[in-house]
Amino acid sequence: MKSSIPIILLFLIVFLSTSCDKIEEIQKTTTQSRGEIAEVVVVMAVDQWKGSLGATVKEIMTDTIPCLPQEEARFSLMHLDPTEFNNFLRHRNNVFYIITLDDDSYSGKLMRKYISKDVIEKTKTDKKVQIYAKNNEYAQGQYSLFLVGNNKSEIQQYLTNEKEQIWERFYQRERNRLVAKLYAINEQTKLNDFILSRYALKMRIPESYDVVKREENFIWLRFLSEKIDRHIWITYRDYTATEQFNPTQIQALRDSIGSQRMRADKLENSYPITETLIPICAQKISLNKRFATEYRGLWKLANGTRGGGFIAYAFVDDSAKRLYYVEAFLYAPDNEKRRFIMELEAILRTAQPVSLQIANTTKNKNQKQ
Repeated sequence: MKSSIPIILLFLIVFLSTSCDKIEEIQKTTTQSRGEIAEVVVVMAVDQWKGSLGATVKEIMTDTIPCLPQEEARFSLMHLDPTEFNNFLRHRNNVFYIITLDDDSYSGKLMRKYISKDVIEKTKTDKKVQIYAKNNEYAQGQYSLFLVGNNKSEIQQYLTNEKEQIWERFYQRERNRLVAKLYAINEQTKLNDFILSRYALKMRIPESYDVVKREENFIWLRFLSEKIDRHIWITYRDYTATEQFNPTQIQALRDSIGSQRMRADKLENSYPITETLIPICAQKISLNKRFATEYRGLWKLANGTRGGGFIAYAFVDDSAKRLYYVEAFLYAPDNEKRRFIMELEAILRTAQPVSLQIANTTKNKNQKQ
């Protein structure tokens, strides 16, 4: 009987250990990630954070968002040494691990525990930086990006050369979170169907947006809250040449729409035009697997009483020979603009043209209801 006690104790220890592992795994996979919009937790050795590598990380990740009325950083950073990366803090939405293989400090050795031996060997063999991502590492919805280099110089060079790629990786995840949040409560399916049937454009409109004006090839939506005024408008033109994507032509298009279709009643010169103090920023992107150009800039009322930032996309429906232009502009005095511009960007990026046949089918269906 006595000899069986150690066996029972051993069984209990193994059982409890296994159970704890399972509980920890369940907690890891069911806990929802948390954090502010555009917040990135940087996990790296504290000495490196305080040195030249940390300075490069801060410079690149807090670079200013282009074409806003005031300077705002792309991301808000929170640095954690691996000794501080505990169960509470490791549940943040975005985590950026920066690991150098030649750091033999205590923190440097801890950092290498986050990566596999295969990654370490590949970094050494290839003699170049490795970058890869993981989803749901410590919480549901979490995005973890790993940057592994042989030394800090390699990683600094990589960060400088590939900063746009790194930005886009985190931006994509933030847009996905915003889309999920925007449409979680209510989505205006009837307005979505109207836009599809009238303009042959599939686009998701969240709640609270009202139709200000709708015409044959133009619709203007507005969401006015206590402190923030958001506007979205859609138009299209016959597509004739690639020059229509030129920022000067886009400026002419948006100014003509503002003066002709977006005038405030009973207020002289109260319509939006392009602020020319800074040029429109334009870049080519892929939007829903379609070539598009993104535009960012500033707007103002023609009478000079208000202004803010705008973001827009232009793309072509080849089957209908149409150039679509979708824009969102924001008036948010005394508020940081980053969160709201990212929200509007997420809405605009749901836009994609559909065939006229599908549009007509939707239109006929709505008429029968």
